[in-house]
Amino acid sequence: MVPPAQTILLVDDEETVRRFSARVLSQHGFDVHSVQSGDDAIRVAHERGNPIDLLLTDVMMPGMNGCRLAEVLLARQPSLRVLFMSGYAENVLATSVGLVAGAAFLSKPFKPKALISKVREVLQASAGAGSTD
Repeated sequence: MVPPAQTILLVDDEETVRRFSARVLSQHGFDVHSVQSGDDAIRVAHERGNPIDLLLTDVMMPGMNGCRLAEVLLARQPSLRVLFMSGYAENVLATSVGLVAGAAFLSKPFKPKALISKVREVLQASAGAGSTD
């Protein structure tokens, strides 16, 4: 029996980044739900009957930033894994929007291999963390 695809909620206000990332992730077997804003992401997460495995979100977006979005979704689903991405440096994001030190982070621009590698790393880390319970 083939295991179900892991579900990724992809949030980025830049259409080209969103389309590129969704295509790469889908080609690697992930079930991708792609939206352009934090509000859209909250709606999709609320409408889904099944949990989301990974939130992949841009940090700097109009309206709700990625850090706030992660807080909202984690309050509803504490097991959610989060991977932030941005063209800004991590230290700038820490001071400007409160990106937590040590959060999973992917610098833009990125190549397909880097995206897949980082997504798998974050998802595998979650599997290992839960196995000790």
